[in-house]
Amino acid sequence: FQMNVYIPRESVFILVLLTYAICLIRFQGYTLGKAAWGLKIQSMHNERPSLKQAILRETVGKLLSAQVLGLGYLWAGLSRSKRAWHDRIVEVIEAQLDKIDGPEFDLIAEYAGPVPTVVIAEMMGIPAERHADFKRWSDDIVPVSFNPTPTEEQQAAGEAAWENLRNFFTEQIEERRRNPGPDVITQMVQAEVEGERLSDEDIINQCNLLLVAGNVTTTDMIGNGVRALMEHPDQLEKLLANPELVGAMAEEVLRYDSPVVNSGRITHEDTEIGGCPVRKGESINTSLAGANRDPSVYENPDTFDIEREQIPHQAFGGGRHHCLGASLARLEGGE
Repeated sequence: FQMNVYIPRESVFILVLLTYAICLIRFQGYTLGKAAWGLKIQSMHNERPSLKQAILRETVGKLLSAQVLGLGYLWAGLSRSKRAWHDRIVEVIEAQLDKIDGPEFDLIAEYAGPVPTVVIAEMMGIPAERHADFKRWSDDIVPVSFNPTPTEEQQAAGEAAWENLRNFFTEQIEERRRNPGPDVITQMVQAEVEGERLSDEDIINQCNLLLVAGNVTTTDMIGNGVRALMEHPDQLEKLLANPELVGAMAEEVLRYDSPVVNSGRITHEDTEIGGCPVRKGESINTSLAGANRDPSVYENPDTFDIEREQIPHQAFGGGRHHCLGASLARLEGGE
């Protein structure tokens, strides 16, 4: 058995690999540790996107778009209704900040961790009285989902949390069929393309993907951003003096210290990348971190500069696998 894995770092090659159809992402029986709870993403090797995949990206992607979220630094021309989600997310952020007491606090435990969980709960339409349960289950699932060696206690807690969440999401799906709302679950329940709808299993899996993938990466982005500003007081001083730089700051954090450092693809046809022949079915591990520090794209790539004008980073991937929650992450990280 022989498997070749190619790891390009140049930004131009990674942009091509992430965007064009010579490569397709594949998670076939792939688990992280023993607990990739509900992340049952079917193999798309040698396949084009199915109708269900198209439905998911259309419905979830549209609700999480920059226009609907009304990013603070993209407000120009947005109607009041399209700024509603932005305003509500800012309320969640401010409420979490109000809970912090004292001159010192744990950034991750008291802010960067809770905020993404509460925000995604709001966008799913989870009742406020169930937020505590939702947060507890999320806390039990997230650590073991990305831990290759969970303890027996973590494993048991994760399995129990997954079962609770599965039952909970089943109840929420039934409730949305009776009483639709302006939320992600309702959009998935109602979505239809060419007569095909999502099954309850599809919706539950997508909810778990949003919960796990969205929480961890956004928490890491916030933590990485605060650390970068603390280590570069001159940049923090610039930001405090010029709050309008918040958008550029968020993009520079994503480039300088991205929460996701690589992404994988598998070729579905023989091709050549940067002069290197790659056969059908071989793996390509794209280094997003390498692309984001490519000296042919960025001047002084190892410098953290919130006034950097052009930041075509690859932190959110590309193509049809471009991160659905990119706009939401920008909002949470920037605010």
